[in-house]
Amino acid sequence: MRAGPIVLILTALVVSRASGVTYTTLDNPAGTSTTLTGISGNNIVGFYVDSSNVNHGFLYNGSTFTPLDDPLAGTGASQGTFAEGIDGNNIVGYYVDSSNVDHGFLYDGSTYTTLDDPAGTGTQAYGISGNKIVGASNVSSLFSVSGFLFDGTNYSPINDPQGLEGTIAYGISGSTIVGSFQPFQRGFTYDGSTYTTINGPPSADLSQARGISGDKIVGSYLDNPTAFGFVYDGSHYTKVADPLATGDTQALGIFGNTVVGFYEVGNVDHGFMATVPEPSTAALLILGALGVATLMRRKPRPII
Repeated sequence: MRAGPIVLILTALVVSRASGVTYTTLDNPAGTSTTLTGISGNNIVGFYVDSSNVNHGFLYNGSTFTPLDDPLAGTGASQGTFAEGIDGNNIVGYYVDSSNVDHGFLYDGSTYTTLDDPAGTGTQAYGISGNKIVGASNVSSLFSVSGFLFDGTNYSPINDPQGLEGTIAYGISGSTIVGSFQPFQRGFTYDGSTYTTINGPPSADLSQARGISGDKIVGSYLDNPTAFGFVYDGSHYTKVADPLATGDTQALGIFGNTVVGFYEVGNVDHGFMATVPEPSTAALLILGALGVATLMRRKPRPII
C-alpha cells in the first residue's frame, strides 16, 4: 500500500524565541489542528484532524506534507490514523478501525504492516529504533494497560513495578526505553534491567517522558493548570513553552537538539518545532506540578 498524494505546504511558518529556545509553528494546511509527534533527521511525523473530526497521519520532509492513512483505518469521527514515531524510513503509529479498535502499524515507505500485541485487546505503537518498536496495549490483568517492546518477532511486556494501574512505553533509542506509569503518573527510563523514575522538574509532583535521543529525554509537566514541555539531559531540565500558546505546550519527540510537539490556542492545537540550546545557555526549570488529566486529555484516544 502506498501513501496518498503529496500535499504542498501552504501555511507560513512562524518563528519566535523565548528563554533561548527557538520555536517554529508548523501546521498541516489540510487540518483544523496539527500535532507533531516524532522526528528523525529532517523528517517529522504527526497527525491532523480534518473538518469531519477524522484523524490523518502525515510525514513532513521540510517542504511537503505526505499523507499517511493506513488502508484499514476507519473513516468515522475520531477514527483514522495517528503517526507517532519515526526512525530513518520507518514510521510507527496506530489506526482506529471502523469498530473503534486500536491497531498498531509499521510503515516502511510502501507497505503498512499491522502490529497487534497478542496480550491485548487494542494496540498503540509509539516509538521505533532500528528493528525495535515500543507502545502499549489494553490487557485484562492487574495492569489495565501494559507497555511492550516488539523486536520484529516477539512482544515483551514493559511494566514499571510502580505502575500498579499500567505502563505506557512511548519512546526508544538504542536499548533505552522511556514512558510513564500510573497511578501518580511519573516518567521512567528502562535499560533492559532497571527502571529509573523521571521525577520531572524539582517542584513537579508528576511527570511524563515521551521521547529520547541519545542522552536527552523529552516530556511534559504541569504548572497547574497549564502543561509545559521539558528536555532533560540527566542533570538539568529545560522548559519548553511556545510563546504563542494560550494554553498547554506539550513536547512529544526529540532528535538531537530539535523538539517537536504541539501548543494550544483556544481549542486549536498547533504543531511546533523547537531548537533547544545546551543547558549552559538555556534557562533551567524550577517550576510547577503536573496534572495527569491535563497531560492525557489532549492525546486522542489515550489508552489510560
